[in-house]
Amino acid sequence: MKSRLYVCPRARADAAMRAIADTDRPSGSWRSPITPGPADQVLAAFVWPNWQAQEAFEMQVDVVVLGDEWELVPAAALLTLEAHRQSIAIERAQLGTAKSVQLLPPQKDVGIAIDTTHTVREAVRKAAPDLLVER
Repeated sequence: MKSRLYVCPRARADAAMRAIADTDRPSGSWRSPITPGPADQVLAAFVWPNWQAQEAFEMQVDVVVLGDEWELVPAAALLTLEAHRQSIAIERAQLGTAKSVQLLPPQKDVGIAIDTTHTVREAVRKAAPDLLVER
């Protein structure tokens, strides 16, 4: 099962991880390019044990659901996603995977900032490519 992706305060992500820790299939994590405080936004990924837990988390006002891979990125998620993209730019440059090719559309070029013309898949590919790998 694929993870659902979110932008939310670290405290919300921590609470969700504690809530699903006692289930049969606990799976949740968050990441940030900085050491975040409880109110700082993080990129979180969860595989929910049931729909009730998922909906309870998603109903919280300060949780941004990234949506399905083909949907456009919500504007409220842009700053967090872009911070992640920039945090791995040096590593991409060292690997030689960040070459900007003028023929690529902006949504495919990892050197161009994430905006609301990106799908969730395109944005996550730029910001946190390891989250697209099914485990």
